Amino acid sequence: MKLRAALSAALVLCGAVALAPSAPAFPHTLSKGETLASLSKRYYGTPQFERVLSTVNALDRGGPRALAPGMILEIPAHSYVRVAPGDTWQSLAEVHLGHPERATTLAQQNDSEPWLTPEIGRVIRLPYNLSWVLSGDESLATLAYRFMGSTKRAYELAVYNQLKDGKLKAGQVLLIPLKDLTLTLEGESAAARGCQPEAALRDEQALRAQAQAQAELAELYLDVRAGRYTRALTRAAELRALGNLPKPKQVELLVLELEAQVAFDAVGPARSTCETLRELAPDYRFDPIETSPKILDACPAKDEPKNP
Repeated sequence: MKLRAALSAALVLCGAVALAPSAPAFPHTLSKGETLASLSKRYYGTPQFERVLSTVNALDRGGPRALAPGMILEIPAHSYVRVAPGDTWQSLAEVHLGHPERATTLAQQNDSEPWLTPEIGRVIRLPYNLSWVLSGDESLATLAYRFMGSTKRAYELAVYNQLKDGKLKAGQVLLIPLKDLTLTLEGESAAARGCQPEAALRDEQALRAQAQAQAELAELYLDVRAGRYTRALTRAAELRALGNLPKPKQVELLVLELEAQVAFDAVGPARSTCETLRELAPDYRFDPIETSPKILDACPAKDEPKNP
């Protein structure tokens, strides 16, 4: 009977998650000796989200609730979205976070700024919206410190909730954007066994692979600038195999690879790379002043003839 009740509760929780893709989560059945701090460490790699787990599971309302083996807790996690043509940080914030004024939080979470255009094909992480019902004695500064780590983020919290005058009242619901709920590998595994959508897990893995690829691209740039062309070509081949770069970064990869090939007088491979570059970015133009004549010869614009 207890097992059936536990399974039913888990299914209810999974159903709630399915209806709220902007705030994915997965269930955890509490075992003897486990604490919120230990769960935070297990799933996020740090005990600092103990308070988040308490709030998400309403364990701190009406006085602290004791944990007991068999209790089913909700473990919150980020969701992800891939940038499509025409997307802006404002449009993404409106669709996925509920308001375009949340664009600053979304952009900065993804190492960008709201006035920049997000790269097409890039996987971005959405903050987890933690709901908090005001009791009447909190301030934005105390909530920012409690959940976001600094009183200085009170202004961000005000903008995120469209609080023009900053006044709070009891019973008001605030959304607190949590940016650092990245799952550990064990957390990803638990989410896969639970009910977090597979697409969200794939996107989290894609985000990690994307970050790795962009770090490798930075190393490739340094290799080319330092004249380490053999290493550069090897790294470029490895990056191609990873295949986790958004289109602008793919263009950057091809340009660097082309430069290394030209340095070796590898005309055939260079022209092949140029063809790939032109297919990917037909309007790409090299700076005729800053670019080596050998590169311009190996990869002329489509309306320019190649030298024999």
